[in-house]
Amino acid sequence: MRKFVGLILFLCLWTLSAKAQDYSKGEAFVGYQYTHANGPDLNGWNGALTYNLKDWLGVTADLSGTYGTGAKLHTFLFGPTLPVNKLKTDTFRPFAHVLFGGAIASDGVSSGAFAVALGGGLDVKVSERLSARLPQADWMLFRSSGNTTTKNARLSFGLVYRF
Repeated sequence: MRKFVGLILFLCLWTLSAKAQDYSKGEAFVGYQYTHANGPDLNGWNGALTYNLKDWLGVTADLSGTYGTGAKLHTFLFGPTLPVNKLKTDTFRPFAHVLFGGAIASDGVSSGAFAVALGGGLDVKVSERLSARLPQADWMLFRSSGNTTTKNARLSFGLVYRF
């Protein structure tokens, strides 16, 4: 009887540890980004690294660069990400994030700004480690020299590698 109880206890603990590892500890995203920045439309790249502390909380570093006729915008953002890992299917994985950092804009003269991105996205599973991000959408705020610009939005599409 002791062996049976010990086996049941072992199996329960083993399934709990397997459940705790149902999410990836890290992920890397790279893709295309479209940005509407208070007027001009910019196209470029977006990359992000996320370290998942829990199945419901991650920390993200997001870098991007977008370019248009005579204009450039680079952002360096960091903050919490809230993935939804408790869906009945693992095919779709939505997430939300709030990212803070800086932006450097240039249209002949460079200027720096405090930046905030509020948004989220949807990852669609392609294979065990690879997903397609379809899309990531963010509202962005920039504050520089006392001026706040709020008419900024970005859309990103690309691939996510989970490790």
